[in-house]
Amino acid sequence: MTGAGSQTRESIVEEAIRIVEEANRRGLALRLIGGLAIHLRGGDGLPEARAYPDIDLVTLKGLRKPVSDLLVDLGYRANERFNTISEARSRSRSCC
Repeated sequence: MTGAGSQTRESIVEEAIRIVEEANRRGLALRLIGGLAIHLRGGDGLPEARAYPDIDLVTLKGLRKPVSDLLVDLGYRANERFNTISEARSRSRSCC
Protein backbone atom coordinates (compact mmCIF):
# COMPACT_ATOMS: atom_id res chain seq x y z
CA MET A 1 0.00 0.00 0.00
CA THR A 2 1.14 3.50 -0.63
CA GLY A 3 0.17 6.62 1.24
CA ALA A 4 0.43 10.35 0.99
CA GLY A 5 4.17 10.66 0.42
CA SER A 6 7.14 11.61 2.55
CA GLN A 7 6.50 12.26 6.21
CA THR A 8 8.45 13.53 9.18
CA ARG A 9 9.40 11.08 11.91
CA GLU A 10 6.70 12.51 14.19
CA SER A 11 3.99 12.30 11.54
CA ILE A 12 4.80 8.71 10.59
CA VAL A 13 4.66 7.72 14.28
CA GLU A 14 1.27 9.46 14.58
CA GLU A 15 0.07 7.72 11.41
CA ALA A 16 1.12 4.29 12.68
CA ILE A 17 -0.81 4.92 15.89
CA ARG A 18 -3.85 6.11 13.91
CA ILE A 19 -3.87 2.93 11.78
CA VAL A 20 -3.55 0.56 14.75
CA GLU A 21 -6.15 2.45 16.80
CA GLU A 22 -8.65 2.31 13.93
CA ALA A 23 -7.99 -1.42 13.50
CA ASN A 24 -8.64 -1.90 17.22
CA ARG A 25 -11.85 0.15 16.95
CA ARG A 26 -13.01 -2.20 14.16
CA GLY A 27 -12.05 -5.30 16.15
CA LEU A 28 -9.18 -6.25 13.81
CA ALA A 29 -6.00 -7.84 15.09
CA LEU A 30 -3.32 -5.56 13.64
CA ARG A 31 0.05 -4.95 15.25
CA LEU A 32 2.91 -2.60 14.55
CA ILE A 33 6.30 -4.31 14.11
CA GLY A 34 9.80 -3.20 13.19
CA GLY A 35 11.59 0.00 14.08
CA LEU A 36 8.49 2.05 14.80
CA ALA A 37 7.20 -0.58 17.22
CA ILE A 38 10.53 -0.60 19.06
CA HIS A 39 10.55 3.20 19.13
CA LEU A 40 7.04 3.34 20.63
CA ARG A 41 7.72 0.60 23.19
CA GLY A 42 11.11 2.02 24.21
CA GLY A 43 9.92 5.52 24.95
CA ASP A 44 12.47 8.09 26.06
CA GLY A 45 15.02 5.48 27.11
CA LEU A 46 16.18 4.87 23.54
CA PRO A 47 18.77 6.92 21.68
CA GLU A 48 17.47 9.43 19.12
CA ALA A 49 15.43 7.49 16.57
CA ARG A 50 16.28 7.42 12.91
CA ALA A 51 13.87 8.42 10.17
CA TYR A 52 11.31 5.71 9.40
CA PRO A 53 10.58 5.21 5.70
CA ASP A 54 7.54 2.99 6.20
CA ILE A 55 5.09 1.44 8.62
CA ASP A 56 5.43 -2.30 9.19
CA LEU A 57 2.23 -4.09 10.22
CA VAL A 58 1.25 -7.70 10.81
CA THR A 59 -2.16 -9.34 11.09
CA LEU A 60 -3.72 -12.77 11.08
CA LYS A 61 -3.91 -14.68 7.80
CA GLY A 62 -7.70 -14.56 7.59
CA LEU A 63 -7.83 -10.78 8.03
CA ARG A 64 -6.11 -9.77 4.79
CA LYS A 65 -9.30 -8.40 3.18
CA PRO A 66 -10.64 -6.47 6.22
CA VAL A 67 -7.21 -4.95 6.89
CA SER A 68 -6.84 -4.01 3.21
CA ASP A 69 -10.28 -2.38 3.38
CA LEU A 70 -9.22 -0.51 6.52
CA LEU A 71 -6.13 0.87 4.82
CA VAL A 72 -8.12 1.95 1.76
CA ASP A 73 -10.65 3.65 4.07
CA LEU A 74 -7.74 5.53 5.68
CA GLY A 75 -6.56 6.84 2.32
CA TYR A 76 -4.01 4.26 1.22
CA ARG A 77 -4.05 2.57 -2.16
CA ALA A 78 -2.88 -0.91 -3.04
CA ASN A 79 0.29 -1.48 -5.03
CA GLU A 80 -1.31 -4.03 -7.36
CA ARG A 81 1.93 -5.09 -9.07
CA PHE A 82 3.68 -5.76 -5.75
CA ASN A 83 0.64 -7.57 -4.35
CA THR A 84 0.36 -9.83 -7.39
CA ILE A 85 4.03 -10.82 -7.20
CA SER A 86 3.87 -11.27 -3.43
CA GLU A 87 0.76 -13.47 -3.63
CA ALA A 88 2.33 -15.66 -6.31
CA ARG A 89 5.47 -16.15 -4.20
CA SER A 90 3.39 -16.91 -1.13
CA ARG A 91 1.37 -19.57 -2.96
CA SER A 92 4.52 -21.20 -4.36
CA ARG A 93 5.90 -21.59 -0.81
CA SER A 94 2.67 -23.06 0.56
CA CYS A 95 3.06 -26.47 1.92
CA CYS A 96 0.84 -29.23 3.16
